[in-house]
Amino acid sequence: MPYLLTPGPLTTAAATKDAMQVDYGSRDHTFIGFTKRVRERLLWLCAGERTHTAVMLQGSGTYAVEAAFGTLVPKDGKVAVLVNGAYGKRMVEIVKVLGRAHVTQETAEDVPVDPAALDRLLADDQAITDVAVVYTETTTGIRNPLEAIAAVTARHGRRLIVDAMSCFGALPIDLRTLPIDALCASSNKCLEGVPGIGFVIVRTEWLNACAGRSHSLALDLHAQSQGFDKNGQWRFTPPTHVLAAFDKALDLHAVEGGVEGRGARYLANQRVLVDGMRAMGFRTLLPDHLMSPTIVTFHMPQDPKFVFQTFYDRLREKGFVIYPGKLTAADSFRIGCIGDLTPEIMRAALGAIDETVKEMGAKISGDGDGNGNGDVTVNGRRYAWPKKPTVVICLDGCAPEYFEKAVAAGKMPNLAKMVERGTNASARCVIPSFTNPNNMSIVTGAPPSVHGISGNFFIDPRTGEEVMMNDPKFLRAPTLLAAFSAAGAKVVAITAKDKLRKMLGEGLKGVAFSAEKADKCTLAEHGITDVVAKVGMPVPDVYSAELSEFVLKAGVVLLKSDKPDILYLSTTDYVQHKHAPGTDEANAFYAMIDKYLGELDALGAVIAITADHGMNAKADAAGKPRVLYLGDWLDEKLGKDKARVILPITDPYVVHHGALGSFAWIHWGPSVTAEQRQALTQELAKDPNMEVVLDRTAAARRFELPADRVGDVCVITKANAVVGTEAARHDLTGLDAPLRSHGGLGEERVPLVLNVARKTAGRDLRNFDAFDLALNGDKQ
Repeated sequence: MPYLLTPGPLTTAAATKDAMQVDYGSRDHTFIGFTKRVRERLLWLCAGERTHTAVMLQGSGTYAVEAAFGTLVPKDGKVAVLVNGAYGKRMVEIVKVLGRAHVTQETAEDVPVDPAALDRLLADDQAITDVAVVYTETTTGIRNPLEAIAAVTARHGRRLIVDAMSCFGALPIDLRTLPIDALCASSNKCLEGVPGIGFVIVRTEWLNACAGRSHSLALDLHAQSQGFDKNGQWRFTPPTHVLAAFDKALDLHAVEGGVEGRGARYLANQRVLVDGMRAMGFRTLLPDHLMSPTIVTFHMPQDPKFVFQTFYDRLREKGFVIYPGKLTAADSFRIGCIGDLTPEIMRAALGAIDETVKEMGAKISGDGDGNGNGDVTVNGRRYAWPKKPTVVICLDGCAPEYFEKAVAAGKMPNLAKMVERGTNASARCVIPSFTNPNNMSIVTGAPPSVHGISGNFFIDPRTGEEVMMNDPKFLRAPTLLAAFSAAGAKVVAITAKDKLRKMLGEGLKGVAFSAEKADKCTLAEHGITDVVAKVGMPVPDVYSAELSEFVLKAGVVLLKSDKPDILYLSTTDYVQHKHAPGTDEANAFYAMIDKYLGELDALGAVIAITADHGMNAKADAAGKPRVLYLGDWLDEKLGKDKARVILPITDPYVVHHGALGSFAWIHWGPSVTAEQRQALTQELAKDPNMEVVLDRTAAARRFELPADRVGDVCVITKANAVVGTEAARHDLTGLDAPLRSHGGLGEERVPLVLNVARKTAGRDLRNFDAFDLALNGDKQ
């Protein structure tokens, strides 16, 4: 079956489909349990448990909207409908059919509704009792300013009805802070159920005052709610299979990380789609800041060879169904980003679109992106085409003190010259301060909430398994490397360890290899052969300073021979894990680095140097690691295996740190009560080793992480301590020096140095601004 790239119905998970394979009686206790549980969950998703009630109806989302108007708006009331698309116009049709007085305030389809104009309207027309708006208008994907609309409506003492069909479950809506009186949505949108249930989450006090008001027997929200409250049953034959599927879909929604997790995946899908389409020359109807993450509208290409029906039919043959036809005034088409879709599937869809356009022989005239000599937009940021070879270097584990002490010791004269004429700044890295999330942030120009890589190691929510996060399938956003290579640039990526190479090379039409496996490069997989001979160095041991040297020397060799437009080099932190800044060993290592920086500089490249994280000593005065074994601590408090501790530092190379870092996630088991979770979290926060203890939502927001790929509690130790699981699981016999490691806020500050002058004053610089500074100069 094809993937549905539509705004609903949409592609559903296998588990959701499987839930419909059982027949339930409408008065069966299991089915009544579904009804109760789904109603409770819907309220929980928008924090409406104390003030609102959830009323489900048999039918589509439009049934729910009509039921809301027919039940809630007094017959002598008047509705102000805010319109900027087809679904706003549909609300106007409904109030007309219902015979309710109304006034329409309309803006263009690519312009958000205007809260200031609403303010004036409500001040001028005291007869208006209710305001209605579509939060994310499915016509175009535009996101309307709900908070401002709600504030204006409440200030004037009117009620607010919101159509949240295309965003409920993916965009946060908090009824504790947003004065929304009724919220309409359906099972078959962002909650990823199947069609057949519409629902209204309505302020209980308002609903209780609406007895006998509805124009309809079947669409009477008050009567339906009374029936649910009386015996848990639907008044008329319920969609039993649809509700069973809806209950399962809500299970999957929770596993994914709730609203934030679902929204993060949709946003990742949207960014892959938008950037990929723009690279082909397609233009979006809306600018990035107005787009919702659910659906994107594209201008129709003007080439007569681009016939939409042919485009649609051929895409369907390739396994992708987009939204046929158009609802907008502009000549356009839409592609949805919701449903059981991933960035990997979106990239496959882009491949099918590119192939189809070529089959049609159509020319897509874009805005300069992706034409080989214009700007390239990646993950919402625009990058200028490189005027000179541009080299971005990630020096793994390089705290700023390494540079400072090596320069002071006279070991880095080339860096000193670069700093004198260029830029010497520091930046914040991504937290957790580990290799994978930071390297991927640097090459995507975005935080993990966009690219999806939350650590080196995590629990995959789709399987429940603990896995390494080094497979490209986990990447949710395109890299700059891939985007520039697709636009015609010559791009090279060289890593120390092979664990990064596949992700960095995802979609890259160029050269990508690791020093670790330089002798195994093939033209098909790596874009290069005979690397060892070209570089003139044997393949180094993975635990050595020479592994980093191989990366830097290979970069110089290829810059001379292949003259790439963009060169990304990523080293290893073996030396930093063993030696502090200013030691003889560290200074010797940085002297080696300086030699190659001088050679790259002499070749005329623009160079930006940053790091994935810093490094700190994690041992006491006697050289013993200062460790809190969190797994043992939780076992003592709760009993064996009641909670799981995940260490995102974990990777295939743990000899030099024993998988001990300053960051961990706790995943609560199902038997741990809410009271136990709260008590243990509070107790843990008081531990003298702790710097930060946050729940999932707070951690994801503070550190810009994908909420579906994190644990229930974030634990960060102070700069001089680390966290482990159980002591028995950590092999520290390989440590031949006092433990030095990373992962926490103590390793957040990293260098950001360029051999060209850039204005950085007043900017909260991140390590993933490296490409922006190197390519865009002083443009912000």
